[in-house]
Amino acid sequence: MPRSPTALRGAQLSWGNDQTSPSTGTLFKDGVPAFERATLIRSLQLGDAVASSLGSRQGMLLRGHGANVAAEDVRRACMLALWLEEAAAIQL
Repeated sequence: MPRSPTALRGAQLSWGNDQTSPSTGTLFKDGVPAFERATLIRSLQLGDAVASSLGSRQGMLLRGHGANVAAEDVRRACMLALWLEEAAAIQL
């Protein structure tokens, strides 16, 4: 069984009115950008550049570091991270 539905049930999260989880593919349908500069994000300018790369999307890749997700709370961010990993595995 995929991890994401199990984790979703365990966290008792709601994704709208129907209580079902979204399709992994639809969450990242606008693409997953990559921040190509392989460095630690230690300045406001680099943080702004990462945020600009992410834009309105929910996930991105940081070269040399891995996935980065953005959500309104920690539970959703965890779920997005799992689904991003699952979507990447499907692409392989």
